[in-house]
Amino acid sequence: MNRKMKKILLDTDIGCDIDDALALTYLLKNPECELLGITTVSGDVQLRAKICSMICRHENNTVSIRTGEKTSLKNIREAEFPQQSERLCMYPHNTEFEGDAVGFMKDIIEKNPGQVTLLAIGPLTNIAKLFIKHPDTARKLEQIYIMGGKFFGEETLEWNIKFDPHAAKIVFETAVKKLTIIGLDVTLSFFLTRDEIYKKIVNAPILKQLSRDWFNNISDKIYFHDPLTTALIFNENLCDCITGTAYINMDTFCTVFKPGTGVHHIAANVNIKNFYSSFFDIINR
Repeated sequence: MNRKMKKILLDTDIGCDIDDALALTYLLKNPECELLGITTVSGDVQLRAKICSMICRHENNTVSIRTGEKTSLKNIREAEFPQQSERLCMYPHNTEFEGDAVGFMKDIIEKNPGQVTLLAIGPLTNIAKLFIKHPDTARKLEQIYIMGGKFFGEETLEWNIKFDPHAAKIVFETAVKKLTIIGLDVTLSFFLTRDEIYKKIVNAPILKQLSRDWFNNISDKIYFHDPLTTALIFNENLCDCITGTAYINMDTFCTVFKPGTGVHHIAANVNIKNFYSSFFDIINR
């Protein structure tokens, strides 16, 4: 019996860390995913949209891509340049994109009430503006998955939250049916090195190229922040989650978690072996 496809709306700051590209490729290749749209956030959102288009066109997918907010709500931090745009010369991609990511998200959610999973793997500016301008959309979502923050042990800043903590505060405090958050507590607990990733990626040439660039210019490790968050939508058994309430410490811009009753589900650990197996099975389809 076939499993029901999940309707996904992706909001991303693709172009810097390689994990966004890994997550997008996984969505495009996953037979259980119906990708309804992509929105970009933070900094040069046009270049980020072009990178999304490059990956989508390589996978023969014509999903709509819209550009969103360039700055945070209070314009407190400068976005990083999407260096993966240097590879746009190698692969076909669209060059013109409509804006109004917020209106685009609103329309998709209202056309699919109670069915859309909003996957946020960048700063939460677009989503905060969505909830400000169209508050009814929050209760019309099936669920939200967010990569961001750190919830256990010593307080630590994490990029998606610290770029726009005011947006994160709005999103965390908005009443939704279910909000699942994967933080650095889990995603920094495992990684792959150059030789390991080259063995695992066998049928995704753009990812291979971006991986080479990453190892040559950025780091000797790849962490799976966004891929784990994405894969968890399709297999909840990959992580154990603790229920409670998450919020933002607006003095430090760190995330805080209080276990108990609530609709927030915070990842506490991961089955690494099962994650790698299921994730790369999809990537190499």
